[in-house]
Amino acid sequence: MKKIGGGVLAAKGFKAGAAAGGIKAEGLDVGLLWSETPAISSAIFTENSIQAAPVVLSRARCRDHKARAVVVNSGNANCMTGAKGRDHAERMVQDTARLLGADPADVLVASTGIIGRPLPISKVEKGIQGAFKAGSASSSTSASNTSAADFARAIMTTDTVPKSVAYECRIAGQPVVIGGCAKGSGMIQPNMATMLGFLTSDAVISPALLDEALREAARTTFNAITIDGCTSTNDMLLLMANGQAKNPAITQHGKEYDTFLETLRQACRDLALLIVRDGEGASVLVTVQINGAADYEQAKTVAYAVANSPLVKTAAHGKTGNWGRIAQAVGSTGVSVTEDSLAIDVTNPARDELDISINLSLGSADAVVYTCDFSKEYVDINVEYN
Repeated sequence: MKKIGGGVLAAKGFKAGAAAGGIKAEGLDVGLLWSETPAISSAIFTENSIQAAPVVLSRARCRDHKARAVVVNSGNANCMTGAKGRDHAERMVQDTARLLGADPADVLVASTGIIGRPLPISKVEKGIQGAFKAGSASSSTSASNTSAADFARAIMTTDTVPKSVAYECRIAGQPVVIGGCAKGSGMIQPNMATMLGFLTSDAVISPALLDEALREAARTTFNAITIDGCTSTNDMLLLMANGQAKNPAITQHGKEYDTFLETLRQACRDLALLIVRDGEGASVLVTVQINGAADYEQAKTVAYAVANSPLVKTAAHGKTGNWGRIAQAVGSTGVSVTEDSLAIDVTNPARDELDISINLSLGSADAVVYTCDFSKEYVDINVEYN
């Protein structure tokens, strides 16, 4: 595989546009992403029991794996907004479907921003019109790159930078592309995929294997990061594939599926680490590697306990690690370790990185979780976010 440019529009047959509807005080806040031809899809949603209206709507619509478009707004989560919020999410879908000439059943919706405030639907609808116009006009490569970058910016909230990636691989000799973008900076601990993430591919692949690949790729990437241990009400990860690469269809496990999965996993890993590096107030990327666990679930539990410990995260801000705090976090999980069996190693591979390696000496399972430090800026950002 090779890394290429183009982000979420690197794959053939996709378009995107963004506009400033006025939901946020300034900047782009509405985006559209669509396939020009029918597409299959897979999506993963938050496991938080409080779920925003767009999550409820999109989860129901995605069951047939046929979504070909998504409309997104930032600046307002449309969460805990009752029947009116559900109506507003449906209006976003209907407006988008009319503009695209698409079946509303094939259009998903996502929102991100402040919880508990009514969605300013007139501003959103203005933004949808503008985003469609911008995306429809992007016919050249340079215009397409601009549209992809604008879409990535339109979905941001407290993010300081847009997050995009694209890779090309070969399936039976044919070039196949996977591209994407994501947003996320705070309220991040995945119990699915985390944040908002949108992936596109021109691969020909069966719906069942597309779904399997997305879930497997998310397991060790988006589902292995945390900023603050808080699972969002609006989390969504969407992958659409429209078959424009014309590769021989991937319909069973084997070399071609493995190539697709590894390319997807790499794209997801890049985006997940971009989220961690852009964590609210973050200055240090922290990798927590657990070895010697009894099983994978035990390894993951310990990894998250260390990664989410405020004591460990504040120590990481000073780039010290402080292995005593790490030992405390491991022991707090109830895992049967002793000071004789527990091995902890803390290293600084780079100026802005800290690696924590822990061996439990209980078995052969391992897991890794990526997080960041806690800083004064994290507190400031969340005090002022309202």
